[in-house]
Amino acid sequence: MGDTEYVPIKTDEIRTSRKNAKATGSSLCQTAPMAAYFVAQYVVNDLDLYREYQKGAGPTIQAAGAELVVFDAAAETIEGNPPGPQTIVLKFEDTAAAKAWYGSEEYQAVVGKRLEATAGFAVISQSMNAG
Repeated sequence: MGDTEYVPIKTDEIRTSRKNAKATGSSLCQTAPMAAYFVAQYVVNDLDLYREYQKGAGPTIQAAGAELVVFDAAAETIEGNPPGPQTIVLKFEDTAAAKAWYGSEEYQAVVGKRLEATAGFAVISQSMNAG
């Protein structure tokens, strides 16, 4: 599906849009960026080092325009065997924004502290991606 999702046009706009679409050869659907999420799940093994990471990572998250959706130090497991109870979810405008933040010089300067202080995994996931 890529990095876009279809946003329906309001019903009262369809008549005018159909005429304009026929005249211009354009589509009746508009596209919008699809939100992307950085999801991390881990156990913290070195709390002092992890706190250093948090101090450095926070400003990079703000600078990237991301939204902290979930910070749960004691997430409840209901299926499977996760690496630990700590769960973080950050929302970005789209996948490109999430990857730009993760790969940024500023975040790369601190991410090693999280990787050293924790054991777990992180993924970037789109809000809707059927394959």
